[in-house]
Amino acid sequence: MLYLSINRHTGKPLTDADHIRQSIQDIITTPTGTRVMRRDYGSLISELIDAPVNDALPLQLMAAIFDAIIRQEPRVTVTEIRLRRSENGLTADIGMMRTDTGESITFPVSVRG
Repeated sequence: MLYLSINRHTGKPLTDADHIRQSIQDIITTPTGTRVMRRDYGSLISELIDAPVNDALPLQLMAAIFDAIIRQEPRVTVTEIRLRRSENGLTADIGMMRTDTGESITFPVSVRG
């Protein structure tokens, strides 16, 4: 399926895979409840920003990411989420499979800085 979209920063056209990446970045970084007409849009990541770093935090972050993507992005199936420390704090490497083509997509998203 062809998705016609533009890059929100440059205004240039996006490929299908890049549009999916942009959509997922937006879903994950938008706090749930902040969209006026779509209160369920977004993820719970913002609620975990100041959470204590303990054994439960990685699982909570992965669950928040997984839940947000499966509820709001029907074009992919999440296959893997790996958390790693990065310069910006904590990054999630999200592996997905496109539901229309079966293509694998992986990309990093900063989840805690």
